[in-house]
Amino acid sequence: MNAEDFFIEGLRLAAGGKLAEAAERWAATLAAAPAHAQARFNRVLALGRLGRLEEAAAEAAEGCRHHPTEPSFPAQLGQILARLGRLDRAADALRQALGLGDDPALWWALGLVERDRCAWSQARQALSHVEDRVEARFELAQLLLRDGEWQKGWELWESRLARPQAAEDRWHIPEWTGGGLNGLDLLVYGEQGVGDTIQMLRFVPELAQRGAIVRLAVHDGLMGLLAGLPGVTQLLPLSAPACPATHRVSIMSLPHRLPAADCRPGSVPYLAARPAVLTGGGLKVGLVWAGSASFANAAQRHVGRQLLEPLAAIPGTSLYSLQLDQAPNDPAITDLAPGIKDWTDTAGLIAALDVVISVDTGTAHLAGAMGKPVWLLLHKGADWRWGHGTRTDWYPSARLYRQDTNGDWGPVLARVGLDLRKLARA
Repeated sequence: MNAEDFFIEGLRLAAGGKLAEAAERWAATLAAAPAHAQARFNRVLALGRLGRLEEAAAEAAEGCRHHPTEPSFPAQLGQILARLGRLDRAADALRQALGLGDDPALWWALGLVERDRCAWSQARQALSHVEDRVEARFELAQLLLRDGEWQKGWELWESRLARPQAAEDRWHIPEWTGGGLNGLDLLVYGEQGVGDTIQMLRFVPELAQRGAIVRLAVHDGLMGLLAGLPGVTQLLPLSAPACPATHRVSIMSLPHRLPAADCRPGSVPYLAARPAVLTGGGLKVGLVWAGSASFANAAQRHVGRQLLEPLAAIPGTSLYSLQLDQAPNDPAITDLAPGIKDWTDTAGLIAALDVVISVDTGTAHLAGAMGKPVWLLLHKGADWRWGHGTRTDWYPSARLYRQDTNGDWGPVLARVGLDLRKLARA
């Protein structure tokens, strides 16, 4: 068989779903005809689909060498390197491909790579080329909000409602899109997680101040905590079958619909609770080392509890676990989880603590909304709401501890330990 025979045989095998065999036939094609561009490109795709990423990357690199003016090879190389986590090289390859030919799909891919390597300005630049895409607007919104560009950021944040995964309207009443509020009977409903709802509660009283009748639908576990929230006429669970309001709005849309020129830092604290009674002396420190396992990037919000346990050895402190699904290994850390039934219980415990040390969770949002000192442990590519630096206007009592390197919590906990020692001595 000659090179073309091997190539055609590979096409037949691929059409029958036999990708591994097809890849071998195209390897035979290339052994006989190294400049056969289509055989090499097909082999790159087949190896990628088979999960043989190292081989796919090597083949794509060979394609770049043999066909330096063909953008498809650096394009594939960039996307494969991104899957391998080699983000700097992936960005270089994608830029090389774009230098050979403009392609919206590559701008989108580059934007995500730049985002994942925390190159925020480069991500914004790349995604601006495809702002007509809903997903690109959603990503751009988060980059703008991270930078405190509220007006444009909140406008683009509305794009989340057009995404395929957006929740369906279950209330079947007209949406409030902004404008007059006086006399409007308005349902404000939680759209995302508990932390998101707690964060955006600061905007709810403003609706009532402008004359709206406000009905607030929230997660069941928040019902007790939010009873009596100023400006709310009716509090109901998200599971309620119906609501008498005439209009609805997601709580996550309030900053855009009001509109809000900032994140209302002057509204904090806006939640409070009766302090629980805790045994133990000295500085009382609450710990949360993991977020919800159902979160898409749960691993980024997980600090091994063994990294936090050395904090218990700091003189003048008493440590308490607020973690619901994992008990602490160290007996020096008091496990409070058995007494937590809902967010009212959590708030009472936070009120009794001096400081909360937490990953990005609803507990961290609650502590911030109560004005309690909260030390946030953030992975390098932390969520947009935490901006840049060590402070955030969302929660003036929060101090942000960020990873310098993705996945490396060691230096973060070292800084926390030093600061906790200073606080305990104060």
